[in-house]
Order: sequence, then structure tokens, then C-alpha cells
Amino acid sequence: MLKMKKIIYSLILMVLLAGCTTLEEDVFSELSPTNFYTSAADADAAVIAIYNGLNRRPFHDTYFTSLTFMQAPHSATRAAFRRMYANYSFDASENRILGSYWAAAYDIINRANAAIDRIPSIEMDENEKASLVAEAKWLRAYNYFNLVRFFGDVPLLLKESTSLEDANPSRAPMDEVYAAIVADLKEGLDNLPPSRGNGEKMGRVAAGTAKFLLAKVYLTMAGEPLNDASHLQEAHTLLSDLYANRGEYGFGLLENYADIFDLENELNAEIVFAVQQSRIEGQGTAMAHMWGPLRSPFGGTGQYHGGCTQEFYESYDDTDERRDVTWLERYQLRGANQVVVFGERLPNGALGPYGETRNGMSPAKYQDPEQECCDGETDIIIYRFSDVMLMLAEIENELNGPGAAALGYLNEVRERANATVYDPQAATSQEEFRELIYKERFWEFSFEFHEIFDIRRMGKVQEAIETGFETQLFGTVYDPRYELYPIPLTEIQTNSNITQNPGW
Repeated sequence: MLKMKKIIYSLILMVLLAGCTTLEEDVFSELSPTNFYTSAADADAAVIAIYNGLNRRPFHDTYFTSLTFMQAPHSATRAAFRRMYANYSFDASENRILGSYWAAAYDIINRANAAIDRIPSIEMDENEKASLVAEAKWLRAYNYFNLVRFFGDVPLLLKESTSLEDANPSRAPMDEVYAAIVADLKEGLDNLPPSRGNGEKMGRVAAGTAKFLLAKVYLTMAGEPLNDASHLQEAHTLLSDLYANRGEYGFGLLENYADIFDLENELNAEIVFAVQQSRIEGQGTAMAHMWGPLRSPFGGTGQYHGGCTQEFYESYDDTDERRDVTWLERYQLRGANQVVVFGERLPNGALGPYGETRNGMSPAKYQDPEQECCDGETDIIIYRFSDVMLMLAEIENELNGPGAAALGYLNEVRERANATVYDPQAATSQEEFRELIYKERFWEFSFEFHEIFDIRRMGKVQEAIETGFETQLFGTVYDPRYELYPIPLTEIQTNSNITQNPGW
């Protein structure tokens, strides 16, 4: 299995790169990055180590949900360290999430850079070599894509950092960062296999994954803050190919929305990319434990960090199957024959573990009943095939207006969810159709780390703040600085070449 193989290779790699010495004066063996990269197995292990960097830190989960979901207007939380991200009361000195994510992302990028720099010198099959380098470049591009959307201008490191001279880079303009992302992803179009099939490399990125992410990058560049629509047609071409040839790329739209998140159905055809997890200590996610309700029936005891508002839950069509797959409106208390309903008091009149609606309704997409605390098996889904349709619908609207083609892609996603399909007059202008897409992306991808990115690129930061549940309670007033996160203070204090984002 890939999961076990990934863990084993990563542990081997860490041991090898750390060197192996005894406490005696004589050194019996010593391996460094210089002499580690000698075989095809070494090259593969180096690439797997990049995946392992994603596995634990960004998606354990403290970082990513705070940085992406909490800014949604429908988010609610009872955790103070998350609430500051929901109401924008944090600043550059916040290090638990902001600084830690920055450090984690650049550690992953440096792992990718090491593989990209060193694999070419290994004597091995040239096609396999090119594929592994392209795989490392996809992972580097993915991390830079997140960084540039979070922070704007960021240091652009495309070589392995090996000395203190590499430790103080300045920030590169956003357009340069995006150009590097595009270049990395284009290499994957030619050098990665179309799909991974059901072999031992199942779940690792392929040409279809590269096409998907490149199209998403182009679409993002067309929105705020770059507003560069010159690549929209290229994005449309890439997505149309994925849509028409989904079988070749190993993708598809599952008939049942709930099946996407079934623990026994991981890496299904709808998954374009997911960060794989394991119950092995130190190799799993705490998502179900942190976000599950108190006395949760899944994922440990449940810390109940929050979820969505009642208003957002009720915004779904009554027939929309996504509603109760995404949010846990009721559940049976762990160890008790008692069903708890969100917002209702217990039979004895007590408020109970789920009675305070201010805390939000727990997300339900990540469930692992066998995990005890912080190492769950549930893969963290990053990109899904339904996004191909919603991106196509959005691009069709931008290029040709809200015609039958745009509406057809949107309705395909809604029909699968058993939601009411829109009639031809649902949107008569581009702006009206943009609103349909904006709402649909919340319903389809809630709690899958898209919220802040969609809000920002669609120019909705001020609207989300003015209508948001947490921001209204706190009295947050929109400020242009909220369009980007601050550069972590820890980075500014240690790197004299780093400047701060305006207003922070």
C-alpha cells in the first residue's frame, strides 16, 4: 500500500539524511544529501518525503482550517485561537498558526528543491527520472500556490538551501511566483503518466493532476488581485480535456456524494489530489478529533472546535444530499443511547454538548471511528473532479456569458447532489451567474480548504466580513490589509530582507 510505503520510505530517508554515526571516535558510516542520491530507490524516497511533509503539519489540523475555512461568512467556532482568524483580530506576531504554516511550507519546498536539484545526477531510467522531477515540481508548485494566495509576494526559492547565505531571501513579486508555478506544472503535462491507476503509486500526482492545478492557477490569476484574464482560454482547454477524457486520467463524478468521503472508498475516481493519512502515531490527521462534537461518535472524544451556522445549514435545498454529508445536524452520544440535535436542549433541560448554536454545527466529512485522538486514517481531500465542472461553468460565463454551456456544467454538479437544477433564466447576466457559482462552491466544497481562496479571488473579502457571523459579533470593519495575511513576525525578525504587507 502507498500509505505504508510512504511512511517507511520517509522514515528511511530521515535516518539516511541525518547520517549514521557511533559515539566512538571512529565514524563507521556517514550518509549526507550529497551521497544519498545514488539510486532510483533513493530518488523515489526523496519524492515521497515531500508528500510526508504535507501529511503531518499543514493538515494535522491546526493550520489549514484556520487559514482557509474560518474566513467563510458562515463559520463559527468556540476556540479562541481559531476565532481570531474568523474575525481578523490576529496580527503578524501570531505564531501558532501563521508562523508555523510559513515554516512548514518552506520546509516542504526545500525538500522538493533538494529532489529537483539532485535526482538528475542519478544513473537511472531517464523517463522515470523525468517523472520524479516533475512530481517534485508539482508539489513545489502546490505549496507556492498556497503561499502566494495567502501572503502575496513571497520568497521564491527554486534551489535547495544549503548554507546560511540562502537563509535571507527577499520577496518576489506575485507575477514572478505565478510564472514559476506555471512553469513547474507545465513540466508535469509532458513527463508525468496520465494517471496512476491502481498500482503502488496510486494517489501520487499524474498528468491529469497537473492539468487540473494548472487550470486552477490560470483561473486564480484571472481574479483578484492580479486580474489577468489572458489565460482563461488555456484553462478552458485544459479543463475541457479533463472533462471529455476523464477515464484516461482516472477521474469521474461519483453518483453518490457521500461515497466520496467514505473511509473505505479513499482515492476514488472523484479524488484529483488528497493528502494521505495513517493511524500510525505521528502519521495521521486530528481533523475528526478536533472538529467532531463533544462525545463524538467518531474521531476520538471530539473537541468541537466549531463548524457552520444554522443559517448556512438551512441555505441548502431540503433535497440537497450535500447538506447532511457535510454537516452533523444530529448524532448519537458516544457511549450512550441518546441522540443529540444541534441547538436543542437535552431532555432534562440542560444545554448539553450541542445546544449552543453560537459554536457552530460540526463538519462531518472527516470521520474515523477507530482513531482515539490525533492520528486518523481519513485522507485530507484537496481537489475533486466536480471542481472541473464548476471551473468550466465559471470560465464559460467569463468568456461567453451565462449560456447553456455554463449552466449545463453547474447543473451537472447540482443534479448529482439531488439539488434543484437551475432553469435557463436563473442568471441573465455574468454577475448573476458569478453569484450562483460563489454560493455553489460553498455548498459543494465546504470544509475542503477552498473558502478563503474563493472569497479573495472573487473579490468578496469585504462582503464576507460585512455579512460574516463571527465578524458581525466582533464588530470587524473591513480594511484593505485583510486581502492578504501578514508576513509572520518571526520571519521578519530573522530575515532583514523581508518586508511586511501594507497595513500590518
